[in-house]
Amino acid sequence: MLFRDEKQWLKKYYTYQWNEATQTSAVVGSRGTDQLIFTNWKSAASRIQSSLNYSRTFASMHNIKALLLYEVSEYQDYNIQASRQNYVLPIDQIFAGPDLGKSNTGGAPTMEEKLCWSFKL
Repeated sequence: MLFRDEKQWLKKYYTYQWNEATQTSAVVGSRGTDQLIFTNWKSAASRIQSSLNYSRTFASMHNIKALLLYEVSEYQDYNIQASRQNYVLPIDQIFAGPDLGKSNTGGAPTMEEKLCWSFKL
């Protein structure tokens, strides 16, 4: 079983230029945007394998051998991703982000099941 919650907070930053004559700095550029990306993953996996092996000799010349195999597999998956960008206030919560530039994605649960029997005599 795997659970993962991930929050990635990307901050806009500014570059400044120092003016020696006036002893002040001024913004000359910026990169990025205040953006939050939230990802939630849940997945599960189960697996059972069993085997039974039988061997018997009768009257020192008759051999019986049998093999029984059994396998069960199961898997589930689930994910959600949401992001907001261009925050007015730098609060790293999804609900605090603006509607413009938002993105929400997700995946439907994937279920995979398998059951196998095998018998050999």
